[in-house]
Amino acid sequence: MNKAKTSLYSFFKSFWPFFAMFIIVITFFLNIMIAIWMTFIFLLLSVILYLPSLSLNNRVINIMTKHLKIEDKELAIMANKTLTLIKEVMHDLSLKQKRREWLIVSLNNRYIFYNAKIINIYKQLYYRGFTDKQAYESLSKTANLKTRSEVKAIENTLKVHDRLLERDLLIKKKPLNVDTYPQPIKKLGKI
Repeated sequence: MNKAKTSLYSFFKSFWPFFAMFIIVITFFLNIMIAIWMTFIFLLLSVILYLPSLSLNNRVINIMTKHLKIEDKELAIMANKTLTLIKEVMHDLSLKQKRREWLIVSLNNRYIFYNAKIINIYKQLYYRGFTDKQAYESLSKTANLKTRSEVKAIENTLKVHDRLLERDLLIKKKPLNVDTYPQPIKKLGKI
């Protein structure tokens, strides 16, 4: 029963503007003055419902960009919002991140934000031919990565958004020594 209510709510949330416009058009043929008032109320409601979501997105982006890496649970605590709301916002932002310098990754039903510094370091490691394991070892010192699957998720997300070029075939064939790791950057928590 709860699932049916949720699907009905999401349907209404998506299509209420079309339903309202349909009612306004029908009312226009019956009474023009009432249709004009209904149009005014519709526009006012649209603005009122759109502005809070826009300000929440900006607030979440501002909080996220102050950190090198932040997970959705930590972000929910900092923004004083529910975890489900933060996940929705991060999901929406992850769909629109093609031209952004930062990256939001979905991993094991959680969202993780990585700042532009981490993404640039990962790209350098990737283009040098580092494997996932080597990139993880280097980034775990810098960015507190917990698992190698995070590195793989970063790579996959960058490829999906066409932000990662293919490596040179010569680099892939060369075996890398442990001595070729870049020097770890001092551990940064907040910027």
